[in-house]
Amino acid sequence: MKNLTITKASPTIPAIPIESLTITIEGEPPDMTLAEAASFYDKEAALLAVALWATLPSGTMDQLIGILLQCRASLFSIPFVQPEKEETHAN
Repeated sequence: MKNLTITKASPTIPAIPIESLTITIEGEPPDMTLAEAASFYDKEAALLAVALWATLPSGTMDQLIGILLQCRASLFSIPFVQPEKEETHAN
């Protein structure tokens, strides 16, 4: 198993410490319908996002968001629907 260690955020209120966090990523998603998959991945992503948001320094979180968006940049540049062609009429 791989292990990754990074720094956690500094507390903004000294009396409320930021707890260390261990995330274990293992197993594979079960077979499921499209609707079940949407719900499954939504829940997993929300759990991960909340855990990272509460633990990472804001600078790390900002850079992580940027890197994740760059990894998926092609999704924002490739049209999934053909644009409607404008009809041209000769006079």
